[in-house]
Amino acid sequence: MPKRSIELSEDLSFQRRQWRWQRAAWMLAGAIVGAGLLGLFGEGPLSTARAVSADGALSVDYERFVRREAPSRILVTAAPGTTDRSLDLHLRASRMETLRIVAVEPAPQEALAGDGARRYRFGRLSTGAPARILYVVESAVPGLQRLRIGVGGSEVGFWRFTFP
Repeated sequence: MPKRSIELSEDLSFQRRQWRWQRAAWMLAGAIVGAGLLGLFGEGPLSTARAVSADGALSVDYERFVRREAPSRILVTAAPGTTDRSLDLHLRASRMETLRIVAVEPAPQEALAGDGARRYRFGRLSTGAPARILYVVESAVPGLQRLRIGVGGSEVGFWRFTFP
């Protein structure tokens, strides 16, 4: 029986380059998974944020990173003493027409739209306790959106990024 041998050529410099590319790809995949776990693509510590007005009378809890046409929450808290029995709140956004307000809790007494803003009047709020207003919103268009929410002289600005 004849002796057979398999002869393989070896290119060690090519192999080393291949290993470098492989390590870089593994690091990139790990970074993407880590960013996802931290909330860069949805819920998580990187996504959850709070913005507070300069005088501390108004705060907004929101999600920085949201999906297009997926509901997200914006919680507005006005400190006690900010209003007298009723709360007049305005919401402004870049590209306001792309922001759809699905629900507002508690239901406002009055809602007006115009002048690049939406205004809400809430009546019969309890005195001595912070007023909490929950907005459930959907973004219709992907991209960066800047929002401003205000009560009286206090205003809070923040941004959200909508993924496709």
